[in-house]
Amino acid sequence: SVVPIVLGPVTLAKLCKYVDGTRKTAAVLVKELVPLYKALLEELGRGATGVKEVQLHEPWLVMSDAETEEVRSLTTAAYKDLGSAGPAVNLCVHFDSLSPAVYSYVVKLPVKRVTLDFCRSKAMVEIVEKQGFPTTKELGAGVVDGRNVWRNEAAAGALLQRIRKAVHDDSRVVVAPSCSLQFVPYDLAFEDEIGSIPAEVKGKLAFAKQKLEVLVGLSKASSSSSSSSSWIGEDNLTGVEGAKKVTPEMYTRSQPFKERRGKQLAELPDFPTTTIGSFPQTAEIRKLRREWKEGKIGKAAYEEQIDKEIERVVAIQKDIGLDVFVHGEPERSDMVEYFAQKLDGMLLTRHGWVQSYGSRYVRPPVIYGTVSRKKGEAMTVREFAVCQKASGTVPVKGMLTGPVTILNWSFCRVDIPRAEQAVEVALAVREEVADLEAAGCRVVQVDEAALRERMPLKKEESGNYLEWAVACFRLSTCGARPSTQVVTHMCYSTFEDIIGKIDAMDADVLTIENSRSAGEMVAALSSYGYARDLGAGVYDIHSPVVPTMDDMAARLQGLLSLLPPSRTWVNPDCGLKTRKWDEVIPSLKNMVTAAHKLRESHVSA
Repeated sequence: SVVPIVLGPVTLAKLCKYVDGTRKTAAVLVKELVPLYKALLEELGRGATGVKEVQLHEPWLVMSDAETEEVRSLTTAAYKDLGSAGPAVNLCVHFDSLSPAVYSYVVKLPVKRVTLDFCRSKAMVEIVEKQGFPTTKELGAGVVDGRNVWRNEAAAGALLQRIRKAVHDDSRVVVAPSCSLQFVPYDLAFEDEIGSIPAEVKGKLAFAKQKLEVLVGLSKASSSSSSSSSWIGEDNLTGVEGAKKVTPEMYTRSQPFKERRGKQLAELPDFPTTTIGSFPQTAEIRKLRREWKEGKIGKAAYEEQIDKEIERVVAIQKDIGLDVFVHGEPERSDMVEYFAQKLDGMLLTRHGWVQSYGSRYVRPPVIYGTVSRKKGEAMTVREFAVCQKASGTVPVKGMLTGPVTILNWSFCRVDIPRAEQAVEVALAVREEVADLEAAGCRVVQVDEAALRERMPLKKEESGNYLEWAVACFRLSTCGARPSTQVVTHMCYSTFEDIIGKIDAMDADVLTIENSRSAGEMVAALSSYGYARDLGAGVYDIHSPVVPTMDDMAARLQGLLSLLPPSRTWVNPDCGLKTRKWDEVIPSLKNMVTAAHKLRESHVSA
């Protein structure tokens, strides 16, 4: 039977942003939402629809503030009404374990089933064992991991046995994924047509369809049976070697920011202009890459066309009048996938698509072994050199994806800690920075767009993650010369509460989204006392609207309370790969004109 899935009212209310002056709070909104949810459940349960069960997802309950009296009382009040409104309610809480205090009130809510994530933390099963589980409802045991692509029958089976023992009734334990399977590819069988996945690795993988097969198998097994299925372990995957190469001094630049800043790009004017990295990915460029991958054209012919596109992009940037150029990334379909192709220990699928946002899908790489550059070969230097030659004396950014983002946007190994895998990736990026410098690069951008994405949801658990994530960024960049400007880019997330950690990354320039968040991040940076260079995006690249010069000039004027003009960079919010050239060119021309206007007014003042 069909089971509708609805985001729960508590999570919906807590995820909302409340604009000043609306006098709305999460508690007020939940009270307004509950009658609407109740009407929805009643409608689903009657007539031709005849729904028997509805999943209400409340992932917010894993957050630290779920222990507060506010969240406890509004959750209890909401489900007092919803638990008996129509179809049976399966309350699903994913992405982490509940705290003992939250578990104690969640299991008392008047719902038929409570489904919990037992994969993200071993604490969840320990809490169930210690506190027990009510005899009046079912427990959904999320033991099949929905966030990675490795088979885990043995681990899931052992976990399931502990849960069944704690509940004392196998019939009330329903085997489930740890979360929605939208986070993993659909079916491993689609990879049969291509040999990109080594046989010894493929046998250990499970996509969504395979995970459902595992789920069915576990549900049929008795509580006394055991699984002998293979599991990823140190005996069948290569171990970490990267950490052996690391020494403490590799995490520190040779000179502090105040000393090295004056040695970097001294020829640039106030309000220097640049872009974040990518330019429009046209149908012609995508066709060229596809033909190269399919073997329809040779390497020489492919690189010739890529070089022509880079030269074309340089000519456009010269005409616009930008101060620092980029090569436009025509050779890259995705900022992580591209580097995975260049790294040992990582593999790409042919059909392993997962949703990124909206209608955008990506194919996350799979990390299966020790990560390093293939044969020590450079990954980006060839394209940089082509661009720098065409650009003459104009500085060109070397464009790299940071180690934490590569890790967070990949399916990682599960036999060793993520922090150790991050060290390996960081060392590969560090080597690339050195090669770019050797090729004449004076400014290297190392994007960490996904810095926050795998940060633990509970605030008290985030410290360790941020410590190793920041350390790995520093490991990847701190080998740079004092005269090399290191830029990092972060976009479309909330960073206000970790600004201290961002500062600790020791990048020379931070570029961020600013146009959609109404300057909140800039205000937070100002309050913190951030003293490095800043490129706060002056226009929204997700909109087709060409921004006016006056609007961007006003945004720039607002930044002067934070930084002097020489450290105020002028750039869009993010990369331009999803836009069209007839949007990009006039937008950037207006942006450059806005920078010129600010330069003139500053000189006059």
